[in-house]
Amino acid sequence: MKKHIKLIIAIIVIVIVIISLLITLIILNKKEERNLYEKKNDVNRATYIPRIDEEVKIPSVYYTIENILQKYFSYIFLDYNEKEQMDPNIKVGTLAENYNIFNKEDKRKSIIKLLDYNYIEENNININNIDDFIEINERKIEKCQAIEMIEREAKTIKAYGVHVKIKQEADEKDEFYIVTLDFLNRTFMIRPMAKCKNINEIDLSFVENILEIPKQEINTFATLTIGESEMAQKYFDNFKELLLNNPKGAYEKLSKEYRDKRFGDYDKFLVFLKKNEDEIRQIKANKYLVNDINGDLQYVCKDKYNNDYIFNTTGVMKYTVELDTYTIISDNFETAYKKAKKEEKVSMNIQKWIQMLNNRDYYAAYKVLDTRFKIKNFETVEMFEEYMKDKYPQHYQIKEGTTNEENSIYTSRILIESLEENNVIDMTIIMQLKENMEFALSFGIE
Repeated sequence: MKKHIKLIIAIIVIVIVIISLLITLIILNKKEERNLYEKKNDVNRATYIPRIDEEVKIPSVYYTIENILQKYFSYIFLDYNEKEQMDPNIKVGTLAENYNIFNKEDKRKSIIKLLDYNYIEENNININNIDDFIEINERKIEKCQAIEMIEREAKTIKAYGVHVKIKQEADEKDEFYIVTLDFLNRTFMIRPMAKCKNINEIDLSFVENILEIPKQEINTFATLTIGESEMAQKYFDNFKELLLNNPKGAYEKLSKEYRDKRFGDYDKFLVFLKKNEDEIRQIKANKYLVNDINGDLQYVCKDKYNNDYIFNTTGVMKYTVELDTYTIISDNFETAYKKAKKEEKVSMNIQKWIQMLNNRDYYAAYKVLDTRFKIKNFETVEMFEEYMKDKYPQHYQIKEGTTNEENSIYTSRILIESLEENNVIDMTIIMQLKENMEFALSFGIE
């Protein structure tokens, strides 16, 4: 009997131990699960990055959006009473006929099809009250240029905040818009931001709630392809327009170091523009080169006079420009100059001087003249400029030349060829090389 009691007690103890072990394992397992869950949440919290609006840096995207806005403005400013054809040499109708717009109602219906449907709903917009929200007129638009652009993405939908400059006749103004694209349906919609004064005021967070943009016949888009040559031309054309129509804007586009060294102040820059206005109107970009500078693109354009326009970019149409390669010496030129033989250095310096003359930078060309030569022939930079304009009125390139050295004085006999007319001039240049890539130059006087 005692043995049975001991056996029962032993069994009970074993069961209790087993149960205790099971309970302990369950508790440990739940604790482990909780720890894993907390760690997972910690990871999620640590790696979560809130969405921010990013600057648009891809040219094809940038100009696709600009093109969409141009389409929008073509409806906003459409004159449905126009009688002239778009191109009299081509058998096409007027713009209004091509758009199937023949009256005020047609025009406003079309504009509504391009608007953000939330914007329409929020303001209860219809063809009778749309003029209360959008300035619609029939004045021809001369320019619609995107100045800056930000974007935010959500699945197949992207929203873009755009600062655009619009010019109609003598009026030029800054406006702000949100352009939303549906990349699945290839559709877009536009929201005017009438009260916006700065692109940073635009909130693109709404894009998270947009599922699609329905097709409205005319609200479709195609992505543009922009090559390097087109971008180089856009930078060149933009800066040329500033030179002719907005001198202050052109001056501010010059890199600070360059404009300080080349012009000193804005007034001297204005003098340069006034003297060279006729030439500036005629310049065209004939050649271009693209360099990658630490991830940013540099576009180097040359006009028909072999003058350089160096655009250092930080984004689409965000750039500073330099108008020559001699005011600020590049690292590549400095390396090549230090490795060059003395006769080669003389040749490089002559090339630089000819660039100064072609660029009508008479101050820089005068500055490197030998002191005694200046005192004897040109006491002032104005006297030098007058002489050079009379004797060398055109733009030139070095055709050929020979250099001789005597007592560290180098005499070069060169032929310079006009870039505009078929004539060649014989020129003698005397040069003394100095430290730090400097030199003193004189030339034959007739």
